[in-house]
Amino acid sequence: MDHPFDKLSIKDEQLVQKTASASAPYMDTESVKIVRKVKAEAVADPAGYGKFCFELSAPTDSVWQELFYRNVALNRDVAPSFYGKLLILVCDPMNVEDYHQKIQMAIERTDQIYKSERQNVIVRVQKDMNKAALAAQEKANAQRAIEAAFDRIKLK
Repeated sequence: MDHPFDKLSIKDEQLVQKTASASAPYMDTESVKIVRKVKAEAVADPAGYGKFCFELSAPTDSVWQELFYRNVALNRDVAPSFYGKLLILVCDPMNVEDYHQKIQMAIERTDQIYKSERQNVIVRVQKDMNKAALAAQEKANAQRAIEAAFDRIKLK
């Protein structure tokens, strides 16, 4: 998976991504579950299909969604969409129970993979931050040594 490692850091024990104007949480999706059926309605296209909306326990971020789409046992054209805490599935009503079951399994698997991926990202970011801190310390030490050598010069 591609992560923007050059823009990631750990602040107050949170993984954050630097943006142009501030920092935003990164990979902060909590454990996801379908908690409620919201509504079901017919859609005009394709005819006979339904739009099935479910509420999730937490909103999903782009990393979680990418992992989900890799794990769901559905073609991309019938895989659900995510909007905040909503999961929306458009399909033939004859398939909704089967698709729902596959989506439930994919959510559980995605949660497991996401937690592992997040931990790997945190370890990598921490290593990168430690390396950067060491390089900054070495640069500061070199500057102090240069200034000390310069200070030892006695002018006549």
